[in-house]
Amino acid sequence: MRWFLERITARSSRVSFGIADKKGHEVGFAALVAKKVLKRVSNLESVECGLCNEGHECQVRNDDGVLSYVCENGGGKKLLTDEKLTVYEYDHPAFTELIAQELGIQAADATARSGDPFSALGSYTTETATTQVFYLRTHDAQEASLRFATMGNEPRVLLTNLAEVSLAAGADATRQCALADILAKPRAKTLFDAQAFKARMEGGRRVRFDPSQAQLFVDGTLVYTAGLNSPEHHFLSYLWEHWQEQATHRDIAAYMKKKLGHDVADAAQKVCHKMKSSIKKAYAGIDDILVTPTSGHYMLREPSP
Repeated sequence: MRWFLERITARSSRVSFGIADKKGHEVGFAALVAKKVLKRVSNLESVECGLCNEGHECQVRNDDGVLSYVCENGGGKKLLTDEKLTVYEYDHPAFTELIAQELGIQAADATARSGDPFSALGSYTTETATTQVFYLRTHDAQEASLRFATMGNEPRVLLTNLAEVSLAAGADATRQCALADILAKPRAKTLFDAQAFKARMEGGRRVRFDPSQAQLFVDGTLVYTAGLNSPEHHFLSYLWEHWQEQATHRDIAAYMKKKLGHDVADAAQKVCHKMKSSIKKAYAGIDDILVTPTSGHYMLREPSP
């Protein structure tokens, strides 16, 4: 089904399919028609001549239901079948609705699933969080970036067809998943593997820090907010940038000094311990996600199971 995802990634809002697609991808094509993602819209009005070597187009004739064309170069007449002339078009709202149904996404209202390449699909709930899910059909992420820039810290997932896209805004709070990576096995009853999608959703980070708002989240819940441009803000920002890496007290303090624009009063180790103690006053659970794996180091990690 990757061939289909490649085709619909085009910028054009109208994507057509015909007999060549049907012959080349018989099983997948039939599934797309059965699920109403591809809809018959018309017949070809002309076809390439196969009766001579001139490479010209011939007008399709319909004589009381008998379809044919006549070569203008004297090559004769050839009968055609309705199947060879049928033109199908991709139905974007039907496809977004199918994605939501097969992946277990609680669908948004119908107006959200328009023909626009960027669509809001709805929400997906796991044991730890509820996440908003969006779909981007093309590689143009401008609209998605504008939308995500207004959503603040709300966790979200962006579904794409083939690969991740570059977001100009909102990337920190956005996880991406390519539909090509969660396709169901050939001849399955569904196009997508709901269990594969679930595994990806449940396998995401439980901890998230939003540097723009200095806010720390665990399992989708806001647990701590630092003052903007405060020492705690820069302390957590550095650890977030070095997620699940052992950061030395010296490197953390140097980063804080650079961001604050002045030296810190205490030794690096003391500064780091002060930061953790300050955060702990507001969020007692910090010990579970901010640990000391090696003396002289701090690491921001996932909470214990």
